[in-house]
Amino acid sequence: MYKRVDQKVKPVAGTFPEFARVTRQFPEDPLLSLPVLTPNPPEFKPTERISEEGMKMLLINEEGWLWPEEIKLFQHIM
Repeated sequence: MYKRVDQKVKPVAGTFPEFARVTRQFPEDPLLSLPVLTPNPPEFKPTERISEEGMKMLLINEEGWLWPEEIKLFQHIM
């Protein structure tokens, strides 16, 4: 909406009160709650969440640029 010059709000110089300041912090380090990944991931085993067909539908390494260990790691994470 267009405002005329006489209706314009002009900022006033001043200090921000300390009690109104918001301090943000994480309750804990989010990296500590991540599971540890094994350097040698196991072969994929179908579960109730994702089947062998479901894993094939993801088209992992369709372009062929992943190493076999990277494919196993992706399947282990899934």
